[in-house]
Amino acid sequence: MVNLTDFETYFISIKQQIGVKKIFFLTNEADISSSLNDIKPEEQPFMLVIIPSSKTSGSSQDDVSEINYCLLYILSKEERGQIDTFIIQKKLQPILESCKRKMIQDKDSCGLLRNLDVSSFHSDPESKLFSRATGWSLSFEFTTDL
Repeated sequence: MVNLTDFETYFISIKQQIGVKKIFFLTNEADISSSLNDIKPEEQPFMLVIIPSSKTSGSSQDDVSEINYCLLYILSKEERGQIDTFIIQKKLQPILESCKRKMIQDKDSCGLLRNLDVSSFHSDPESKLFSRATGWSLSFEFTTDL
């Protein structure tokens, strides 16, 4: 299982480089609903990082590792009366791509991501998430030693 302090430190360290203004670390997506109203325009776009789940992998005590299943969102709140989610997704897509490029770039120098499975990247457009947020989700996997 990933060390949550290292996980938090990494995403905080890349926040400004990729263009995100605020990060929330959550146990599950439902936790953001109550905070969404408090997010100010100057705190957008924001990132939601869900605490990874993990699964043990290996066939013997010599090759045991954990596969960490990660999910994050890059979002902006829709203002009341704003209808065109495509505009928001178009604006946030470069931030999502920047995040992926940064993670790939850091794979060789960052202990946390040394076993990042780049082929596991999966991006989805998100609309009306938590009824007011639009943007992108990114799921990915990496292994850690047990």
